[in-house]
Amino acid sequence: MDVNVAVILDSEFGSKLKLIPVDYAIWICRSDTNEPVADEIWQTSQERPITVFDIDEDDEPEEAFLDMLTGVALHHEWTTIDVYGAELSEDMKRDARVELEAAFDDKIPSLSFEKTTFGFRIKRKVTLN
Repeated sequence: MDVNVAVILDSEFGSKLKLIPVDYAIWICRSDTNEPVADEIWQTSQERPITVFDIDEDDEPEEAFLDMLTGVALHHEWTTIDVYGAELSEDMKRDARVELEAAFDDKIPSLSFEKTTFGFRIKRKVTLN
């Protein structure tokens, strides 16, 4: 089963959160704009996974994402992580791969990255034992 995760690092994302497909687990940064919408979604669909997290105001979005990537990756049996509000660079690809390989104690040969209009997407092929 594919598990999709949306990680939102944009503190002004707000009502756009309602546009994230319902089959996505949501991780969204805490802000005065985001938190009320996250609460509303959680109240109307408590089965939908939604996590509100804090980021350091001094961190760039890319740094904040890398800081939380292991937690997201280990919390979900994910196949896709959509990252909103951060840029994909060669450094990001390298650093994310290092974080994920450390989290899973293994190489992840099927890991792929792609730029999107909202930021970027990480995909991995999950093999069943």
